[in-house]
Amino acid sequence: MVVIDLSALLMTVSSITGVVLLFSIRRKRLAGTITAIAGTIALWLAYRTLVP
Repeated sequence: MVVIDLSALLMTVSSITGVVLLFSIRRKRLAGTITAIAGTIALWLAYRTLVP
């Protein structure tokens, strides 16, 4: 169980770091935000379609 918790913590820190970097780079801010929104919608649609 500790390994799973540690990997979840590392993935969370990595994700937060990526979002901070995305918003700190002015040229990539809009494209990155659109990509993040599109990815969120795609995952949500996949969940709604594939999970009974």
